[in-house]
Amino acid sequence: MTVTAIVAIDEVFDWLNTPQSQQGDITDKVQGVIDAATAFVEFETGPIVPRTYTNEVHSGGGPTIVLLNPPILSIASVVEYVGQTGYTLTQCELGTVTGQYSFSLDDAEAGIICRRFNGGIAGAFLGGFRNISVTYTAGRTSVPGDVRMAALEDIRGLFTQTQYGGQLAGITNEQDQWSETAMNPILAFPRLAALLQGPTRTPSIA
Repeated sequence: MTVTAIVAIDEVFDWLNTPQSQQGDITDKVQGVIDAATAFVEFETGPIVPRTYTNEVHSGGGPTIVLLNPPILSIASVVEYVGQTGYTLTQCELGTVTGQYSFSLDDAEAGIICRRFNGGIAGAFLGGFRNISVTYTAGRTSVPGDVRMAALEDIRGLFTQTQYGGQLAGITNEQDQWSETAMNPILAFPRLAALLQGPTRTPSIA
């Protein structure tokens, strides 16, 4: 499965109960809110909609490299450079027999790759400053259900409040709800903000 959006615009129209005859007039506005919600979530979680990062550079010298944009779906190439000469490494599965120029993706969720040598033994990437180049695709194969639901509800609330004379929660009548001081992503997407802060539990009494 390929994720193309945190929520599809047709899903939003259905959630808003928008008649088809009215959808064309608000398509751009709804898509803008979807894009904003996506950017807000992915700033906290890393990519959800798959995207490719080309030639991301890291410094060698240690046994692992942590990619900047996990979770990782696939790695296209890992290249070690000595000056202008690049040596392409071959991906292998953790625990398998490998050659001298290999790497493994040890933790896709955290973006950790490990340098491997003959027999699958871990060793150090070639030492140097920003001499390791990695091209990879990050994102998820599906949108988590709780993220999807929170996004739909926040989009519904934000769109309704801003299009039909409503008001964002926490903003007084005297405030300009789109000013820099009154408006921020947490006010715009409260359910997503609460979700990304993590679940809370009431401690049980033993």
